[in-house]
Amino acid sequence: MTNLFKHDYDLFMLIHGLSGHSFLDHTMVAFSNERIWILVAVLALGYLVYKKNKFGLKVFLLLGLSIGITDLFTVRLLKPWLGRLRPCREFQDFIVVVQGWCGGDYGFPSTHAANAAAVAAILCFLIPRKWFAIAAVLAATVGFSRIYIGVHYPGDVLAGFVVGGAIGTLFWYGWSKAGLLDRPKNPLH
Repeated sequence: MTNLFKHDYDLFMLIHGLSGHSFLDHTMVAFSNERIWILVAVLALGYLVYKKNKFGLKVFLLLGLSIGITDLFTVRLLKPWLGRLRPCREFQDFIVVVQGWCGGDYGFPSTHAANAAAVAAILCFLIPRKWFAIAAVLAATVGFSRIYIGVHYPGDVLAGFVVGGAIGTLFWYGWSKAGLLDRPKNPLH
């Protein structure tokens, strides 16, 4: 098992070692910034309300609830229970956090990655495959940014993807089985 942690640490150092380039630093901090994603969500909600898109509003509610549950599950249950320190806490003497803020003590699993994966999993069932690739790349970039800025190991991000993907899929399945997401003739396609 220690070999696994060593590989996780080595990969972290490789990715985090890319930091220090102004444009890339700013880009990765932007992908990790919750405020930017909240702004995107508010704009999307405004658009759906303006268009009176009931199906879109149901999807928006589904996404919001799945993110909320994913967030609570990772932050309140998994992180304290598993207790794996973030790299910026474990090696605070020589890990420089790109954004300047390390976050809480524990990082396993990554909540940012879990939330992004929950959204991507739900969108997988909704949008055409060609557009889903964009959602998947955005989720992957959020996860990569967490390693790049120095606040998560790759294993934290991978675990976040698994947890979030599972929760998003369960939410989609539950809502679909309950008949809460009856598709209109021309949904989001």
